[in-house]
Amino acid sequence: FELDGFVTSGLMAPDHETDPEARRLLWHSAGVYFTSTFVAGVGYTLALTSGVGSETQMRTAHTGGTVHAAWMFAVAGGLRCLKLSKAQLRELVSMVALVGWGNTLGYTVSAFLSVKGLKPLTFMTQAPYLVDLSESKGGTLLRNLPGNLLFLGALHGLARFLFLVYRGTSDKED
Repeated sequence: FELDGFVTSGLMAPDHETDPEARRLLWHSAGVYFTSTFVAGVGYTLALTSGVGSETQMRTAHTGGTVHAAWMFAVAGGLRCLKLSKAQLRELVSMVALVGWGNTLGYTVSAFLSVKGLKPLTFMTQAPYLVDLSESKGGTLLRNLPGNLLFLGALHGLARFLFLVYRGTSDKED
């Protein structure tokens, strides 16, 4: 019900422009949440109870994906506030899904492969290496490739997301 113009039931009026995209994003959010809580959660449990895999990597996969799912859920609720075309709105939702899935799968795949995935700052000249070619410090280039590609996809999605949010909140007319 309404009280002085405020909706007190917690429900918002339907917005037929954004609702299909919000529902699509909520579905992706549920998938990311399942992947992080169940798939990575099983890995985390195994790492804690039987020493299989890296406990810190599995914990990161477990909690990182859960945070991404919550962020995706929040973005779905805020879509109606953005002034974007249907095509831009669809792209924004796709980019949010790319960030959520890219990071969650990057964490999870890297944890199960026992590699670090994307490492900070350096490429191949000093530790920690972005491209790890040694067997003793995280695996081969091939084992690092899936995590690196997933994280790079997520970075692309993040850049497009930020641009589209800026555009959707700007007072400028196109």
